[in-house]
Amino acid sequence: MLMVAVLAALALSSVWVVSSRRTRSGAQQDVAFPAEVQKQLDQALDTSVKDSSVPGAIVGVWVPGKGSWVATRGVTDTSTRKPAATGDLMRIGSITKSFVATVVLQLVDEKTIGLDDPLAKYVTTVPGAGQITIRQLMNHTSGLFDFLDDAGFEQAIAANPGRKWKPAELVSIATSHPPYFAPGASWHYSNTGYVLLGMVVQSVTGDSLAGEIDRRIIKPLGLTHTFTPDSANVSGPICTGYEFEDGKLQQVPRYDPSIGWASSSMVSDLADMKIWAQALADGTLISNESQAERLKTILTSPDDPQYGLGIMRNTDYTYDMFGHDGNAFGFTCAEFYMPAERATVVVLLNRGVGDDISARSLASVFEGIVFERKAL
Repeated sequence: MLMVAVLAALALSSVWVVSSRRTRSGAQQDVAFPAEVQKQLDQALDTSVKDSSVPGAIVGVWVPGKGSWVATRGVTDTSTRKPAATGDLMRIGSITKSFVATVVLQLVDEKTIGLDDPLAKYVTTVPGAGQITIRQLMNHTSGLFDFLDDAGFEQAIAANPGRKWKPAELVSIATSHPPYFAPGASWHYSNTGYVLLGMVVQSVTGDSLAGEIDRRIIKPLGLTHTFTPDSANVSGPICTGYEFEDGKLQQVPRYDPSIGWASSSMVSDLADMKIWAQALADGTLISNESQAERLKTILTSPDDPQYGLGIMRNTDYTYDMFGHDGNAFGFTCAEFYMPAERATVVVLLNRGVGDDISARSLASVFEGIVFERKAL
């Protein structure tokens, strides 16, 4: 059950110039929200952390012209009791997908890849690859089985958390199962699609996926604490991940990032996620045409956001929030931006998602407080 909870969820276009003088807290130079708004935000965070036994939380809300709020709660590790700080690192899980999708869209802009190209043009080892398109991999309509749903894989990573997995191994696990449906016939979140997209990027560029993300996204945006670790032992002030199982917190093993690779492997912090949220939603690093394609979202399920090309459209409230969330390795994180109001919300928690807590739902709560709205 712990393994399922950890891994199951592994589930507007304007130019924005990044300031090189930004502070690591992401908000030290911003004007605070009025005291009453801050009080409501603090209360919402306190209640969520207490009720769901979240060890540590690092959150921020920024709205130009209205104010900002950055807060931390709890600890980075329940053994050391080190207080959470705004510069601490967390594993961002499936937010990784938004980076991979951006690299793919840049390659589309460069005419290296076509969104409606068949996967078979780049990877020939997948049955039915001639009918699966790059677009379908990006918006989870390929029908490919998610390797994380394989019971044998779950047992293997539990037995050896530090084992390194090759992308082809993950794909082989997935293709040993029949697809969920024919390509394009429905929607089902599948980490397999993003592993394949990572393989496509490496095939057409001749570079590692991490290298392309670094060159094309991290360096241009000045993301100084965002990276793809090469082992389970992440350098820097990384938080420890936890799950809540059997009525108590349980520390999650340090899994090697290759377990999810292009679907979930990256690490970041609050300040970098603030920058990325706006850059992703605004289409800063891609053409207007590619951004329009990215924002063609489709319905998923009644309780989940709509999904585009590596981006979520959260419609819990009157105004849309664009971004992505991530749940993996004992962390749940979310970064969302509201183009209509230029508002950014980032939530980083070192506890996996559950019925009692998710970073995405908490982000929606904060947005509702700031704009005095109730959920639809």
